[in-house]
Amino acid sequence: MFVTDQSHLPKNLTSYDVWKALAVLIMIIDHVGYYLYPEDMAWRAIGRWCVPIWFFLVGYALSRETGPRLWISGAIIVAVTFMLGLPLLPLNILFTILFVRYVLDAFVSKASQSVQDVVMGAGALVLCYIPSAFFLEYGTVAIALALLGVVARARQTRPISLEKQVLLFFGVMFFFITSQWLGFGMSTDMALLMSVGTILTGGCMFATFKGAQVSDSRFWNTPILKSPLQFFGRYTLEIYVLHLIILKTLSCILGVNSCSAFFFQPFPAFL
Repeated sequence: MFVTDQSHLPKNLTSYDVWKALAVLIMIIDHVGYYLYPEDMAWRAIGRWCVPIWFFLVGYALSRETGPRLWISGAIIVAVTFMLGLPLLPLNILFTILFVRYVLDAFVSKASQSVQDVVMGAGALVLCYIPSAFFLEYGTVAIALALLGVVARARQTRPISLEKQVLLFFGVMFFFITSQWLGFGMSTDMALLMSVGTILTGGCMFATFKGAQVSDSRFWNTPILKSPLQFFGRYTLEIYVLHLIILKTLSCILGVNSCSAFFFQPFPAFL
């Protein structure tokens, strides 16, 4: 059901493969920390580095498809979470991606007409962050991060001043980093680790990403690099669903998180 059709994808490694594989590996680090080592904030601080990558790609994409694969995958995670007795809200990032795809183009159209509209749009994202983050992972900060992808694609066909790009990037980074810092209650050193890594990964992607460039480099296309990078980069949805099911279940079995699922509770005394 979840296996992606690979027939239309290039045989050589692409920039999408590399960035998505990097994001998947960082995401796994993040979730291992959350579900198995919740007291160690370093896992989560490092894990924040992948978030700008995911939403940048959502904004960069020409398609705003909201097909059944995302809905089914997100629903499976919700169902497993419910069965394990873990909190259902906020909904997982797949629903946030669906939300961003629904609203992004309309938001860009309405918030980019004038300087006043830009300021009002930024204010709306900030004001709506807390209530939106209660229902969806990352809330409206996801829209802000997706704007980086929108601008990265737009500058390929029309000039956008460097000053505007720099202002947008650091404004979005400040919004994201502040939301995570306060939300996680990170210490100064953990916040610094998160901030430096997030700015480096987000900045490199924003400055250099130009779509599915195919690499002819012998180094990148050696099997030892090409095969794992393509696997992690082209099966991101499947990996997301499977690794979350495994980690959520392990967390409950090991007692790291408090679960109320009936099959993890002791049998009643009269049985």
